[in-house]
Amino acid sequence: MDRITDVSCTNNIDQYKKVIEEQSARIRLLTDLARAGSWVINFAPDGTVTSVQWGDGFRRMLGYTDINDFPNELDCFLRGIYPEDRGIFPEVITADGLDEKILKDEGYEFRFCRKDNTVRWYRAMGRLTRDEQGVPLRYNGVTIDITKLKEHDALYSALQKETASLDTVHEMLGSGKWFMDFNESGEMTRVSWSDEFRRMLGYHGLEDFPDLLESWSDLLHPDDRESVLKEFHETISDYSGEKTYDVEYRLLTKNRGYRWYRAVGKPTRRPDGSPITYLGVFIDITERKEMIRKLAEQREDLSKALEEANRANKAKTLFLSSMSHEIRTPMNAIIGLDTIALHDPAISETTREYLNKISVSAHHLLNIINDILDMSRIESGHMVIKQEEFSLSEMLAQVNAIISGQCGDKGLHYEYRMAGKAAALSATK
Repeated sequence: MDRITDVSCTNNIDQYKKVIEEQSARIRLLTDLARAGSWVINFAPDGTVTSVQWGDGFRRMLGYTDINDFPNELDCFLRGIYPEDRGIFPEVITADGLDEKILKDEGYEFRFCRKDNTVRWYRAMGRLTRDEQGVPLRYNGVTIDITKLKEHDALYSALQKETASLDTVHEMLGSGKWFMDFNESGEMTRVSWSDEFRRMLGYHGLEDFPDLLESWSDLLHPDDRESVLKEFHETISDYSGEKTYDVEYRLLTKNRGYRWYRAVGKPTRRPDGSPITYLGVFIDITERKEMIRKLAEQREDLSKALEEANRANKAKTLFLSSMSHEIRTPMNAIIGLDTIALHDPAISETTREYLNKISVSAHHLLNIINDILDMSRIESGHMVIKQEEFSLSEMLAQVNAIISGQCGDKGLHYEYRMAGKAAALSATK
């Protein structure tokens, strides 16, 4: 009777092992089809690891080819975990050391350095099998590559930050907002115009201004359409991500005719450069354009006024030059005749004094005329400054001769001093 019982137990164990092996085979097949990697970790009754089995899909996922390249050893896996992520797993793997709930529901996320030294993100999930007494036997698990998912999460986070920044700029400028979505092939899948964007053009709601690219492009001024659309599409197709969309153009509004606007935007891109979204702001710059136009007109008016002033100044200079020459001719005659008269020995001393004063005054007037000519030379840029010696006493004597008569006529006291010597003239009417 005991022998029959032993045989029956042995048969049950063999059948149980067979079922487990069949389940493991099914898991490996399913994981290979799903491009995931299967693995099995077996435990002793005390929870320590007795053996590990890595599926072929698991090895290929990590960049390895066969069991010789990546043996069924736990250390082969632990060594490849990215240094910053090694704390996710316990230093010594045991049945109790792994969190059964995390492995079952969420999975462990970690980075692994593949054979080709590239680092990728993975998620490992598994179920713990126990015997009838609850002793852990093995973990049957799968690992999937989640690198793209992580990249999308990072891009989504960056997109949220950019959107928040754009919203802030939008509120500060009182501008309209727009964005477009693209698929992985770079094709536009959705267009969205903000309500403020519509209101700026005089429209309200989707029925009045649908979320279509043509709703905007059909309103472009004929003179601006080609260049604006060219810039718009070139920014999308610039996979380097360096180009920014920044254009000024005219749009036909619903009730105010054509107005000037400025649109600024830049696509958010995938790692391969393909666009994800195309975000932008849109502001009305009609008043600024009008102000620039008025300033340009004022500049043109000032330029014309300056030209007229220059012409008048040239005419004045020409007039002064001509008049100075005309006045110099009779003045030279006066000086010449005065000089001849001074050489006449028959004249009295009083007459000689008067002739000397005429000579000084005539020369002074001639100097004034020459100064006028000098002014015209200065304005024309032909003035040359020279250093010459002169007699201060003679100059003062000439000044005295010119103004002493005037002082005498007005009863003024006039006096000048030089080198301790003084000359004075007092006169009364």
